Amino acid sequence: MRWPGRQSRATRAPSNDDVEGLAIGKSRFTRSVSDQCLAALKEDPLFQDYLLPDIAKGDVFPAVRYDDMVDFYHAGGRLFQYRNREFNTHTNYLLTQRNPHCPYLTELHVSDLKRIGFFADEYEHIKGRAHQGLSRGRGRVERGLVGQICSGFRQLMKVDTSSAVQVVPLDVEVAFRKGQSESGAKRIDLVLLNLRSGRLRFCEVKRGDSTDLDEPPTGKPKVANQLNRYRDQVHDNNEQIPREYSNHLAILQSLLPMSLPPHPKLEVDPTWPIFLLVLGEPGDEKLRDKLRSRHLERYPCLVRSDAASIDLAELWDEVDLWPGAAGRAGL
Repeated sequence: MRWPGRQSRATRAPSNDDVEGLAIGKSRFTRSVSDQCLAALKEDPLFQDYLLPDIAKGDVFPAVRYDDMVDFYHAGGRLFQYRNREFNTHTNYLLTQRNPHCPYLTELHVSDLKRIGFFADEYEHIKGRAHQGLSRGRGRVERGLVGQICSGFRQLMKVDTSSAVQVVPLDVEVAFRKGQSESGAKRIDLVLLNLRSGRLRFCEVKRGDSTDLDEPPTGKPKVANQLNRYRDQVHDNNEQIPREYSNHLAILQSLLPMSLPPHPKLEVDPTWPIFLLVLGEPGDEKLRDKLRSRHLERYPCLVRSDAASIDLAELWDEVDLWPGAAGRAGL
């Protein structure tokens, strides 16, 4: 939330890696927030009094972005973004006149705002409308399922639970951007971190009744094209991903009173970097037949009936035991 008189930060000059990436059209993956931005965020009442307690409860999930941005998710949808030292939220979550050309509003843009602190006053209402919005549309429902999985992040907020945790949700809606923006980039649903091995895995989440799983008479299921594209992006950024997620963890440790157990140096899992998680009935033979498609044989395809009860360590172990672990999907 921006207070009157607070100065905006200077825009970071592009590094040599940035310029090279732009010149040759490669996708880029960065996680960076300045110390000054973190200090301002930690002092903000909306963060201190509302977001931080909900993070500890598993009701809000924090995600570090690039160029001093931090996103805060609730029920799988982005509740707030902290950018340029102020919070913004989508107009769908506000009872105010909407401008189709400006879907995201800061407090200073709310037409009937009479005081700083509007987002704090409306916090529970904004959360409620964000949750309601996820019940409309297939993609939104799937994000809601991801949100249930991400509630496990709360285990890192207490010493008595963090010491026993093995696998945690680390990031959501992961985009590999080209140029200066993530606009239009396809987003991988979820990233998991195994704290025992330091390995990272990317996960695409689908509902069992998603048409993306259907195989057309000619061609591949949409989900196969998605997974292939994501695999190529992860491969292209294989060196940057561990480094940037190490930054991601360091930033979260600076921002949150979290208890992160010691862990090995991060690396992308070399055998199964990407897998598919389907929310449906494990005994559904029609669903199983879809997942046996030859176009999906390079990826572990796991089925669970309830996102809220998923044990991430068990999920990880099941991927480890997937047939064909000789590197068919490895980097």
